[in-house]
Amino acid sequence: MEKVKEIIQKIKNIDFKRVPKVIFISLVGFIFAIYYVASSVKSTTEITPVRDPASKPYINTLAGLGIIESLDQNIVLRPNYGGKVSTVLVREGAKVKKGDLLYSIDVDDLRANSEALEADANAAELNYENAKLQWERVNNVSDPRAISRDELSQKQYAMKQFNANYKSLRAKIKQNQVQIHRSAIRAPRDGEVLKVNIRVGEFVSTNPADVAPLILGSSDKLQVRADIDEINASNYHPGVKAVACLKGDSSKRFPIKFVRVQPYMVPKTNLSGMSTERVDVRVLQVIYDFDPPKFPVYVGQQVDVFFDN
Repeated sequence: MEKVKEIIQKIKNIDFKRVPKVIFISLVGFIFAIYYVASSVKSTTEITPVRDPASKPYINTLAGLGIIESLDQNIVLRPNYGGKVSTVLVREGAKVKKGDLLYSIDVDDLRANSEALEADANAAELNYENAKLQWERVNNVSDPRAISRDELSQKQYAMKQFNANYKSLRAKIKQNQVQIHRSAIRAPRDGEVLKVNIRVGEFVSTNPADVAPLILGSSDKLQVRADIDEINASNYHPGVKAVACLKGDSSKRFPIKFVRVQPYMVPKTNLSGMSTERVDVRVLQVIYDFDPPKFPVYVGQQVDVFFDN
């Protein structure tokens, strides 16, 4: 800015009457450009992060991204067939016992179909009894010349056909009853309802790509499922010590204990959101459990995991 002031002072000392008009206009534009550039330059100050990034706890550290889940893994409870939700009997956070009813699917169509099948089955049973009676009547004729073999075969065939039709209808009725029974979604084990994504009247499908209708787990016993990118998987040694810290808060750190390695690599789905993160890789998943720390942690919470490599 001092140099700009010096230039301006020198310009003031110029006799503009003796300067050509074109040069004068150019000079004014040049001065304006210098002033604009000089005034637009602002000093930048270093931005202090809200929290310090997580530091490496070991000399040789291998890092991974983990997610907290129930000790026996979370269970997604989908219906056995798609339909409209008729009842939802639990809320998030509810403690449930094995066999407790969680939600159910509307079965009005199934019940109506069962009634229609029952009526058809009754009619088929009567037809079978009538065909059986006719076949027995002609089959018990003492004189074989009184009835032809073709008529005897036709009576026997009709009896078997009506019997097969009756049995088929009874099987469909039983299948309907099984569907009605399966419309009630019950807890497969003791646990806690972690997430409810359905409402009464909403259609729910069996498609695994859709949002999970209900997730059952436990917040009493937790574990960490850590993902190690395939490019680093060969450097991991099963059983090594490890610590986890909450994502974005390096001060919340707790030790975790090795449980097992899942030897089959899976596509990466747990993402950190960093712009440098690769998503077109597979990951090795390792399971560590832990005792509850002094600060609260929750199922589904992301953690940074550091392994003593």
